[in-house]
Amino acid sequence: MTEKMPKPDDVVFGYRIVRVIGKGGMGAVFEGVDDKTGQRAAIKVLHAQLTHDPENLARFLNEAKAISALNHPGIVRLLGSGELDGGGWFIAMDYVDGETLSARLKREKRLGRAGLRLASQIASALQSAHRRNIIHRDLKPSNILLKPSDSGEPEIRIIDFGIAKMAAEDREVQDFHTRTGTMIGTPVYMAPEQCRGVTVTDRTDVYALGIILYQMLTGRPPFYSQADGDILAMHILVPPKPLRDVEPAVPEKVASFVERMLAKEATERPSMAEVELVLRELADDPSWSSPAIEQDDTSSVSLPISLETPESLPTQVSRGLAAPTLGAIHGQTAAPTRKAGIRTSLAITAAVVVVGSLVAALQVRQRHTPQPIVAPEPPRVVVTQLPKSVRWMLRTSPPGASVLDETGQELGQTPWQIEHPLGSGEQVVTIRKSGFIDLKVSFAKDRDVERSEALVAVRPPPPEPRPPTPKRPAVSKGRKNDSLILDFKTHKKLN
Repeated sequence: MTEKMPKPDDVVFGYRIVRVIGKGGMGAVFEGVDDKTGQRAAIKVLHAQLTHDPENLARFLNEAKAISALNHPGIVRLLGSGELDGGGWFIAMDYVDGETLSARLKREKRLGRAGLRLASQIASALQSAHRRNIIHRDLKPSNILLKPSDSGEPEIRIIDFGIAKMAAEDREVQDFHTRTGTMIGTPVYMAPEQCRGVTVTDRTDVYALGIILYQMLTGRPPFYSQADGDILAMHILVPPKPLRDVEPAVPEKVASFVERMLAKEATERPSMAEVELVLRELADDPSWSSPAIEQDDTSSVSLPISLETPESLPTQVSRGLAAPTLGAIHGQTAAPTRKAGIRTSLAITAAVVVVGSLVAALQVRQRHTPQPIVAPEPPRVVVTQLPKSVRWMLRTSPPGASVLDETGQELGQTPWQIEHPLGSGEQVVTIRKSGFIDLKVSFAKDRDVERSEALVAVRPPPPEPRPPTPKRPAVSKGRKNDSLILDFKTHKKLN
């Protein structure tokens, strides 16, 4: 085995390396097989030189830690992880036969009723993660594998938990991105709170699933652009185009529910449990009509990017840290941009149209008296307001402590959560629990804050020192005195 990457026929964790599935900036993914049992594995390997970077290593190991805490058929199963003999680290997972959801969308464009059933499966798997306080945060079609089943409907497998947010007690392992002040994710599928860099919750995954569902129903995501910053701004400020305006075949009840999933305010989105239940019911709704057959409409060439590759536009941070994904197993790579020939044809067509328009305008101008040019009204942009409240969350160890405001009024007990009006400055609260020292903590009024505090037990005061006991005079035990003292004048005994 080389110092950096395994080669074919090398053995990693009991699996003989068969081939390279894909490569990325952080390492590579290999297919391995157990020659005794025939079991196949997808083995992700981190470059040895990157193990010295705490952020890269933390992100890599975070995926193994997140998957090991989950046990759901819709989430890829962890086989093991560890350090290679020649340097570097590996994660071994089940090898999944099938294709990515991204590949299927590229081929079929719209999935209609089948998209609701797939989204319901995804919601079921994510509920399992949320119950373990694990938020995926990078949910996208290329991170969802579709495995064929005997029923004819594919089974989903969610992969790539590398940037998952885990419980507060694991913060030193998984919150490296927060400490460095960066955002990691794929802009097309990032929730507004992710784009703003504030606290994420389980509703963050609900928003990402809403984007995927919108794309499965209409053939395109609601927001797309060549510039990452534009996409982030649209998630925060711009409401998505009504789903039925893009695909009229979608029932009104379906469109309304997807709009709830895409609410700018996280608290206005449904829970993942509600998403699973409602989508399953809507998929069986008899009023559903089949989506329109995709037509080869040349009028769509003016879109700024190919609709087949929105998830191939990661943030700058993602480009630098992108680990090879299991999506590469099925050929899921960033699709190429428009071919040079198409770009050239479009440019020539546009030039011909412009020249023709100018010639026609000159001819009309010669025949008619020129009229004053009225400038068209600028397009009206509908912008949603920024969130008017922030969310504070406080956990203590041990729990059950009272949270008091500055006047001493009790606001609740830990674990404590509250929505507070957006403002400036700080709010100071006191944590009080019998047998523990009072603790004061502050919350910024202009952003979401999540805190976890360990209470210090009150030590009993030392016992008061006892006053010294006076010494009693020694009591004679009646010892006989053999000495004799006489008065020389009287000759009497003096003792």
